[in-house]
Amino acid sequence: MAKHIKEIQEEQIEEKQTEEEQTEETQEEKPEVKKEEGKPKFHKTRKGGIILSVIVSIMAIGVIFMYQGPATPIVFGFEPLKAIGLLSIVLSLFVTLIYKFMTDQILMKELKKDLKKHQKHMKEHRKDATKMSELSKKSMETNMKYMRQTMKPMLITMLPFLLIFQYLRGAFDSTIIFPLGLPFWPGDLGWIGTYIIFSMIFTTAFRKILDVV
Repeated sequence: MAKHIKEIQEEQIEEKQTEEEQTEETQEEKPEVKKEEGKPKFHKTRKGGIILSVIVSIMAIGVIFMYQGPATPIVFGFEPLKAIGLLSIVLSLFVTLIYKFMTDQILMKELKKDLKKHQKHMKEHRKDATKMSELSKKSMETNMKYMRQTMKPMLITMLPFLLIFQYLRGAFDSTIIFPLGLPFWPGDLGWIGTYIIFSMIFTTAFRKILDVV
């Protein structure tokens, strides 16, 4: 009888240990589930920005290849508009990649968020001179950290850009790319204005796609 009771007690102890082990395994699995659920999803705003940028870029490429601009001078084997358009695509991608790999993007994103917070707080406390002074100081410090991050890629891209622009200036001289003659813009669009417009479009698109600050 005593032996039978002892066997029952041992079975109960084993069952209890089994239940505790299952409970521990369940607790260990829970954080993994939470971690899986907490993974950052692709933000809808960023997705919309990418789609819009791609659409505008496709339209710009259509203008580059379909618009009948001036036929001369031939640069890099292309007519002026095509040469400037293709060059703006290449340089925009080049600059975006330099900024992506030569800067701490995580830090820059945090600094950008901090700058927005400082600006928001400064608007809220614009009547408080002491608080404004404190926030202004913090904003300047954050801005300096942000600028230091951009210095290295800026120095790397400066020399190639100067050489390319010097060459284009001599090649195109006074070439009119887009004859406008609009009431609000009486002048015509030369090579530098054309490059700036295309560069802004493609740089925005590449930065959105590659998630570069």
